[in-house]
Amino acid sequence: AMVTVAMIAILGITFLQVAVRFVFHVPIGGWDEMPMYMMLIGTWLTAAINVKKKDHITLDLYVLFIKGEKGQRVVRIVIGFLTVVTYAIFSFLLAEFMHFNCIKNATTAGLSIPYWVILAIMLCSVVLMIIYYTIDLVSQIRGTGK
Repeated sequence: AMVTVAMIAILGITFLQVAVRFVFHVPIGGWDEMPMYMMLIGTWLTAAINVKKKDHITLDLYVLFIKGEKGQRVVRIVIGFLTVVTYAIFSFLLAEFMHFNCIKNATTAGLSIPYWVILAIMLCSVVLMIIYYTIDLVSQIRGTGK
């Protein structure tokens, strides 16, 4: 629902910007960056949802080379572990970057939105992805996941 609202807002803001520029020949100050940030937020929120539902795109080429189910299971566990570790490292770096932006009080150029707000949404999404990937990894290790 939040992503749908964001997409409708992107459409509305973009339409309003085009209409105002066409009619009055002036831009709406600062609002040109809002669709970009809404798209960024929508993308990160959708990514977490897709990981939870296992709806994201995967390319499992290992099944072409490893025919046995045991070998495929080992590869899935290794890939799951590497995925969790990679997202954990990314979340740590993202948290540090968010902290840096808080200290510097950095804001966007047009609307003066604090960068830490946008980064916090990204961090929440990454933490959710870590949780969902960890749940999947545990089910792979137990032998109940696919």
